[in-house]
Amino acid sequence: MKKKYQGMGVGRILFSRFNDVIEKEYFIMKVIVQKNNKKALYLYKDGNYHIVKEDDEFFYMIRMAKYSFLQPIVVPLFKLIFRVSFAIKYKLFTFWRE
Repeated sequence: MKKKYQGMGVGRILFSRFNDVIEKEYFIMKVIVQKNNKKALYLYKDGNYHIVKEDDEFFYMIRMAKYSFLQPIVVPLFKLIFRVSFAIKYKLFTFWRE
C-alpha cells in the first residue's frame, strides 16, 4: 500500500468488518504473522488474537469467534497442543535419523 494511505484507519475498518463476517461461521480464527510486521501484530493483538506459538520467523495467533468466554481455557490448550506436537515431531525426526 502506498505510504500516503497508511495510518488512516482503513486497515482497521476492513479488519473489523472481516471479523464480523467470519464470526458468524467459525469457532476459532487462526492467523500467521511475520515477526517483523509490527503493524499487523498490533492490529491482531488489538483484535483480541492471542499468540499460541512462535518460531524464528512467525507468530501463530488464534481468536475465539464464538463462545469467547472459553478463551481463557482454549488459548492455553492450543499452546499445549503446539508444544506436544513439536515434541512428537522432533522425537520422530531424531528417531528416523538414527
